[in-house]
Amino acid sequence: MKCLLFILFVFQLHSYSIVFIHLGNKIPDYLSIAVKQARLFNRECPIYLLHNKGARLPAGMGVIPIECESLSRSSFHQRFRQQTKLDKRSLNGFWFYTTERFYYLQEFIQQYNLIDVFHLENDVMLYANLNDLLPVFHTYYKGMIGATYEGEERCVPGFVYIADIHPMNELMAFLAGRVGLNETDMEWIGRFINYKHKIYIDTLPVLFPNYRITVGLRFCEVSDDRFSNYFEAFDSLFDAAAMGQYLGGESPVHNTPVPGYVNPVSAYVSSHFTFEWEVDSEGRRIPFILFQGQKKRINNLHIHSKNLQLFYSQ
Repeated sequence: MKCLLFILFVFQLHSYSIVFIHLGNKIPDYLSIAVKQARLFNRECPIYLLHNKGARLPAGMGVIPIECESLSRSSFHQRFRQQTKLDKRSLNGFWFYTTERFYYLQEFIQQYNLIDVFHLENDVMLYANLNDLLPVFHTYYKGMIGATYEGEERCVPGFVYIADIHPMNELMAFLAGRVGLNETDMEWIGRFINYKHKIYIDTLPVLFPNYRITVGLRFCEVSDDRFSNYFEAFDSLFDAAAMGQYLGGESPVHNTPVPGYVNPVSAYVSSHFTFEWEVDSEGRRIPFILFQGQKKRINNLHIHSKNLQLFYSQ
């Protein structure tokens, strides 16, 4: 325990951290690739893995392991476990766990007094040095959560920025009022965006600004252009899900992964774009997206196919 506390103290000298979460007894093999990819672009920040006590971590995974059972369970978390309508058996409890992870994330940030936390889902590949993006987050997302918005009342939280504990407390308080409604994490976070937009949560840019003007959005009537939020400041785009699904295919749980899959509920259509890969000065492959003469770097890809090795930068 003393050794872990010393490691945490040393890493806290770096202002930001990356957090992966897996609930359940078996750590998926592809998670090691996601961690390795994140480390490829972020060499000094701490990378944590919150996991259940019974889960066996692959050797040499390169994370700081935090057992979920070591975290002080909040009253919101206890209420969720007692009242949730999410099925704990269907898909091995997938929707139950995708929501419960946010309770553990809140408890972890609270217990270790963290700021500038980046939470990545286990099938998300990171292609950016987050330290380079921190000035933008500090300027435009101060005291807030930043998340990838996919459609009206729908947010896919594959890449999430959390400034500090305060917006997380607000997020979980909002969920506490909806705990019996059988909503997925994408739905209740999407509704939190509509309810507390630019107060406790804001969207990350997932689209070129001129896409909405020249092509238009599907299934979405929001008045502001929250899909291109702070596009100029980031000078890059994030992937909610649709890009990674188009490049790698849908999740094998639903279909055989085949590239070219178009997300049927996304507000935008990824086949309208062209994608290219470039190699940087360190020999790392990085994805770019092109649309009507514009070309931007992609900061992350959400690889639903789980074939993460195909999208590894080396």
